[in-house]
Amino acid sequence: MTQLVLNDLINIDKFRSKYNKRVMARFNTDWSVGEQRRSYLDMYTNDPTLFRNWANSTYSAQHITRESEQDLVLQFIKIQQPDLWLLTQAVNIQKKEGHTFRDPIFDYDDIWSANYTDIPELQKYVNLLVVKWKNFSRVWRYVDPNKVKSIPIYQILPKPYHLLDLEFPGFNKIKMRYPDLKRVINQPEWKQALSGVYGVYLITDLSNGQLYVGSAYGEDGIYGRWCTYLTSGYDKYENESGDYPNKRLRDLVRKRGNTVCQTKFPI
Repeated sequence: MTQLVLNDLINIDKFRSKYNKRVMARFNTDWSVGEQRRSYLDMYTNDPTLFRNWANSTYSAQHITRESEQDLVLQFIKIQQPDLWLLTQAVNIQKKEGHTFRDPIFDYDDIWSANYTDIPELQKYVNLLVVKWKNFSRVWRYVDPNKVKSIPIYQILPKPYHLLDLEFPGFNKIKMRYPDLKRVINQPEWKQALSGVYGVYLITDLSNGQLYVGSAYGEDGIYGRWCTYLTSGYDKYENESGDYPNKRLRDLVRKRGNTVCQTKFPI
């Protein structure tokens, strides 16, 4: 079967000609400063305004321009290993220094973000189109038309990504990355089911395959313990060999962020 590519779905040359602009594919990558980490998937899920500001940030830390008024930008974020990316925006940059914003966890000065309008013809693919892509070295923005055209299409989701898996699937089917779990855990069905059950679960560090076995027998059961994980990354009242908090889980989250974690219940 022939591999479908982005140009089969979106005629790149047509958009370049119509808008007299280049088409940029921007694969937004997570980053850390010290022990603090920013995940685009987490921002997309929990803070859409901050997500849009960072996704359209104008300059790099070295003050290199990331996007400008000559760009139509296809914004992608990684949703799954290995190398699956979701189209989250398709925008027409109007002003590269459009407005400034502050990040609540990083002590940065005001950060420039571009002002833009949505590209009407492409909104039908936003939050639905998934591509498979591996960045070249440290490069994560592409304007070469041939590279943009050749991005392989992996899937078009049946409904927007943020609306998937809102129904509780049953206890034997819980195997989720933290950002996905965070998106659904407060849905009524999930909260009711997990609050009334206790037991043992497995956390996997997806960056290296290391496993952590945890248990929940306190108030609110699995729901209460997992909410703490999703908020703080670890539970300071959960011990490891009699020590509080569980230092290995805390160190994992501080070093890599909790987006590398996947939880499974039951085991």
